[in-house]
Amino acid sequence: SVLADAANLSQEGKLNLLGEFNTLFAAEVPVAHPVLWFVAKMQAGAGDFGHHRIHLQVVSEDGETVFRPIDGELELPKPPNYTGDPLFFPILLQVADAQFPDYGTYTFELRADDAIVATTVLFVREPLQPPGEVV
Repeated sequence: SVLADAANLSQEGKLNLLGEFNTLFAAEVPVAHPVLWFVAKMQAGAGDFGHHRIHLQVVSEDGETVFRPIDGELELPKPPNYTGDPLFFPILLQVADAQFPDYGTYTFELRADDAIVATTVLFVREPLQPPGEVV
């Protein structure tokens, strides 16, 4: 799974990402990110088709939920000519107005039916050099 500035699926089902990142540099905290996308490509087998509840939450290093989780529903259809081979389904979740209260590491946890199925981390760091300083 990854975080990106933009993500979409083409008409052919191709996953497009723009601006993949795992670090936000901020001169001060709290820091807000207006729009980001959590993207995961999930592997599914014969027992995974059907209806699932999904839940995305972001937790701080202290295990605290940082902002309101995203809840949704997911339907994994079984293709009519399914051969038993694993299939891959992209999951794209838009996170608007994400607020990170402090510097540190934040973990994005995607759950399907209460089991964690994908995680990725975001680091919120101070800039590598002070603003306005020329090296």
